Amino acid sequence: MKKILNKFAALFVIIALFSACIGKPGERTRYVDETYPFEKFCAEFLNSHKDFNTNDITREGANKEFTRLVLDTLEKDNILKGLPVKLKSVGRCGEHITAHFMSWIKPSGFEFKEPVHEINYDIICTIPDSLSTTLKDDEYYAIDGQFVARIETKAMMDVLLGRSEMPYTDAISFEADDLFKDEIEICMGMLYFELKSIEPFKGRGKVEEKY
Repeated sequence: MKKILNKFAALFVIIALFSACIGKPGERTRYVDETYPFEKFCAEFLNSHKDFNTNDITREGANKEFTRLVLDTLEKDNILKGLPVKLKSVGRCGEHITAHFMSWIKPSGFEFKEPVHEINYDIICTIPDSLSTTLKDDEYYAIDGQFVARIETKAMMDVLLGRSEMPYTDAISFEADDLFKDEIEICMGMLYFELKSIEPFKGRGKVEEKY
């Protein structure tokens, strides 16, 4: 009898420990893929403009609002931080060394979180001499910096770079994807940044989340 009671006692201890580990909803934690600031920004914009794709008038209105809002936000906070960008080129422009990064070719296996399907932009910046021999063509990086201004034309981009190169687009737009209508494709045009940091892109990170 004593052995049976001891077994039941041990079972109750195991159940109690298991229950404690599970916890109540909102007290348990797990690690999930991080959401980049710009993915969150775009999802919130879409949530407040659910009918933007109704017709040409709603699309035009949404694009104007998106352009205004995203540029205003970039002036205060680099919401593009963390996104993978591919190094297109490094070269000299007078006494400075400039770099051209592009987001429109993604790393193999990398996908944006829904509802974002594509994010397309070019970043132009001046880099320290110490980086001029370490950055590798066609490698992916996560860069951080201060947004300075939108580059309006390719000619202006060429002047800032000190050479002629092709950008993805000079426009800012927020559109339904051609194939996946429930997802969106974002273009941010050409952007000039003051570089703060750069490191190799190692994939989407993990963050702790309560559930």
